[in-house]
Amino acid sequence: MRIPSTQYTTGAGPFGFYQLDTGPYGLAWGLDRVLYVGNIEQNGDFHALDLASNTKQVVATLTARVYAAAPFDRTRMVVGVAGGEVKLVPVLGAVGTVTPLIKLADEITSIARDPWSGRVYASLANLDIVSFSSNGTDLQTFQVAPALGRIALAPDGYLYHLTIGWPTEAEIVRWPLPDTL
Repeated sequence: MRIPSTQYTTGAGPFGFYQLDTGPYGLAWGLDRVLYVGNIEQNGDFHALDLASNTKQVVATLTARVYAAAPFDRTRMVVGVAGGEVKLVPVLGAVGTVTPLIKLADEITSIARDPWSGRVYASLANLDIVSFSSNGTDLQTFQVAPALGRIALAPDGYLYHLTIGWPTEAEIVRWPLPDTL
């Protein structure tokens, strides 16, 4: 699968390694079953992709390089950009504008929203895994990761962290999500 592009975006990134921090970023499926990704033609662009027809459509142009994205609800994606900013971005066909949600203390390596509690989890370049409420308040440190990596939430009630595997060994760690609000 190729992402349709005529450019190659570069920039500093959350991992601090040129090979990991260049090109498109923030690849995620929306709840609308559309694939979204940032930084295709320029840093900060956020596109809906149709890989079958090899086409793309700009959904939003953000103020900085996209680092991470995940579904927020049926009409928005939660998107982390350079500088630790988290924004809500309307999905393809949705009405609305890009809305700032919260500014985090460091660069975001990945982001996910727990559909049960509504909390958003983000892994940061300083190894903190933080969570905050769906309105951008109640910021808490959830865990500290063993190394730089990405997170995923699973239906088994755990948050999983995968280290990037360089310069450290790849490792998966999991922590139980809170079972009460």
